[in-house]
Amino acid sequence: MRKIMGIYVVAAMVLVCVSGCAVSQIEAFKDPQFAGKSYKNIVVTGQFSDLGERKSAEYDFCAAFREQGINCVASLDLILPTRTYSAEEKAKILKDNGIDAELVVSFKDAYEKQQYVPGKSSTNCRKDAYGNMHCDTNNSAGYTVSKPRLKCECTLIDVEKNSNAWVASSLTAGNAYADFNTMMSSLAKETLTKLSSDGLVIMAPKPQK
Repeated sequence: MRKIMGIYVVAAMVLVCVSGCAVSQIEAFKDPQFAGKSYKNIVVTGQFSDLGERKSAEYDFCAAFREQGINCVASLDLILPTRTYSAEEKAKILKDNGIDAELVVSFKDAYEKQQYVPGKSSTNCRKDAYGNMHCDTNNSAGYTVSKPRLKCECTLIDVEKNSNAWVASSLTAGNAYADFNTMMSSLAKETLTKLSSDGLVIMAPKPQK
């Protein structure tokens, strides 16, 4: 039984090591005229040229917001990409759906950071039947891994006043296994944390232990 449990633990550790993860950093500014105001119904608009990336960004952000008790709608579910809307038509759709703020997530830049992982050397020694020592050395070559970096800008727009209440610049750094969804999930959680600390959203209280 212990041997089996040990295998499970090792397998879990390997899975963690090869899974994607990312960390986001945000620098934000809140407009003073929106002091004391918070938003409960938010639409997320992803400004990405790739439709798949836009969908992932909007849905990942909304998943993070809903998890904290904040009503969130992806813009793709309200503002159809197959149609052209005037500013007045878009404003009416948002107000008709009870939206009080729009969070625009805009792509700015993407690149990869190269990191060299040096090779390893290991030596195994054994004695033969005559007591002589024999050693074998195994060398593994070094290799280079690419770690994705993503820069975005986030803008929270007050729907009623049609004014920017909050702007932020972000840098999300992923490990070698991080994909776009991993990067967006990290950015969404950090954005929500920052919006909460700036008093613009109120997250659900943590359950009492």
